[in-house]
Formats: sequence, C-alpha cells, structure tokens
Amino acid sequence: MKHVAIATLLSILFSGIGQLYNGQRIKGIILIIVQLILGLIFLGNVWLMMLYGVIRLGAVVDALVVSLLMVKGTINREFLKGKRAVAEIGIALVVSYGVLLSSAFTGTMLMIWMPGSSEPPEPLSEVRQEAKIYLKDKYGVEFGTEEPRYTAATSTYRVNAYPKTNPDLTFTVFKVGSKPFDDTYVNSSVSKQAREEIQPLIDQLYPDVWIYRCNVGVNNALDDDVVFNGEVMDYTEIRERYPDKYTQHVKISVIRDLDDQGKQEEMKKILTIINYFKEKGIRKVNLSVSIYAESLPEKPRKEKTSLGSYYEHLKYKISLSSNDIAEIETVEDLEEHLRKLN
Repeated sequence: MKHVAIATLLSILFSGIGQLYNGQRIKGIILIIVQLILGLIFLGNVWLMMLYGVIRLGAVVDALVVSLLMVKGTINREFLKGKRAVAEIGIALVVSYGVLLSSAFTGTMLMIWMPGSSEPPEPLSEVRQEAKIYLKDKYGVEFGTEEPRYTAATSTYRVNAYPKTNPDLTFTVFKVGSKPFDDTYVNSSVSKQAREEIQPLIDQLYPDVWIYRCNVGVNNALDDDVVFNGEVMDYTEIRERYPDKYTQHVKISVIRDLDDQGKQEEMKKILTIINYFKEKGIRKVNLSVSIYAESLPEKPRKEKTSLGSYYEHLKYKISLSSNDIAEIETVEDLEEHLRKLN
C-alpha cells in the first residue's frame, strides 16, 4: 500500500503529480496545466474557485483509485521508480510551484509599484454623493455620510452613514465596482435595539464580561416593510409580525477559572439568558458562550482577541441554535451542550 499512499500524497501536493507517479504522463500533464491556469485566475471568482476545488479533489481520488487498482493488478501499469521518479516528479513540482509563486510575486510587485493600481476608478467625492442620493431615494429622509473608503483588491467602496435624527446609529453603505449600492441600515438599527434590550441582563449576570456581541440579521426583502419615514420598526414588533424573518446572534466570552460549583453557576446564568429569550418571544436566536482560563495573557484581554493563538486558554464552550434553545428547560439539559476543550 506504500505506492497508494505516495500517489495520493503527491496528488494532494499538486494535481497531476500523483498521476505522473502512476505512469499516466499525459493525464498528469493535463491536470497540472489545468491547475496552473485555474490557480492563476480563480481569485475573486466563486465559480472558478469551486471548479478549482472539484478538480483538485477529483485528481486526488483518481490517483488513489488508480494506484489501488495497480497494486491489486487490475490495471497493468508500473509506478515510476528510482532516479526517473525523483527526476520527473521533482521537475514537475519545482516548475508548477515556481510558476504559481513567480506569478503571485509579480502581481504583488505590480500592486506596489504601479501608481494607479490602488486608486478608485470613481472619485470618492462622487461616490459619497451617490450614497446620499441612494439613501434618500430608498428611505425618504436625509442621512449624513463620512468620507468613503476604497478597497482595490475587491473593488469595493464603503461609506459610513447615519440618520441625521440619530447620529449615534452608524451603518455602512457599500457597492462593488459598478454594481448597485446596498446598505446595513435595517440590520444596524435592529441590532442596536437588541443590544439595548438585553444589556441590563448582561450587566447583571456578567459585570466583568470580556467580549459581548449582539447582532440581528433581518431578511433583506423586509427593508421596505419595516422602515417608515426613515425610522426602522421596533424590534419587538418585527419579532411579532415576522417571526421567521430575522436571526439574533449573541456571543459572550468571560475569563475565569471554574471549579464544579463555579461551573454550575455559569450554567444557571446561561439558563437565565435562555429563559429571557423565551419570555421575550425571541424565537430565532443563536447563543455562544466561551469561558477562558485566568492564564489568558494580557495582550488578547486588551485587544479582545479570542481563539487564534490563544485557543489553549479556552476551557469551556457552549454553542446553541434556535432549536437547541427551544428544547432546553433545565441546567441538566444545558450541560449536554457543554464542551470541555482544554
């Protein structure tokens, strides 16, 4: 089975190399060329990325199956061996990765040295004015806007905006290239209401909370139905009228070392939040609670950076969907969803 493992590993490294090892030179060269072409042009194109992934997976499966059949004697072909195998596979890998790396390096240098490469094709002052007009036409009232930002890699314009009657409520207006504008006004407004609604409970249960986020996503098709004269409908009314057209997401992270009694206390706090959701009729909600050890370094504490390089400090985690929350009645029910990680 050594040959099967080698062919599969080589195909994982680069599509077509496993086929070369299996003695299928033409098929291998074709797969190498296809991966090189797709690898150079798929960036930013979802469909090409999917095709790239399918071809890579198919090449791995093909190399595995063919090598297995060769070992069993079903296919009468010999594997590359000795110096010839080292030479052909080595050259193929060096050339393939060399082409990809040199292309990536060249593209990066062009982005750095070409003066106009990161300049927006449309003046930012015009984009700002277009954003104001878009918001006025969509919501019927005036909005304030800030200086737009342009991201060359994705050809995206972003403009921070706010209702002139409520400047504390900021949201984003954006467009990609020449596509129409879109915005986050409804979601930002409803999320702000949701945070204000649950904030007293969070303050009561977690006065020393480390990370707390509460956001609501409302179905885009409801934009015209939940905004009147520029004002977004109250979140409680949205829940009553459109019970399946929103999702609330609540994330809580705390830092503390837990013994058995402390773990029970944390379970009771989470159960209190679940009961709050039920009492308020918040049916579509996802809840995530993470408990980190006191050994968590000072840097992530200040930056509020969870996971990543500090995963080893994450001790317990509970992730609950709407269906999970609907079924939980007791601490014992809740403990079934508690995961001890480190």
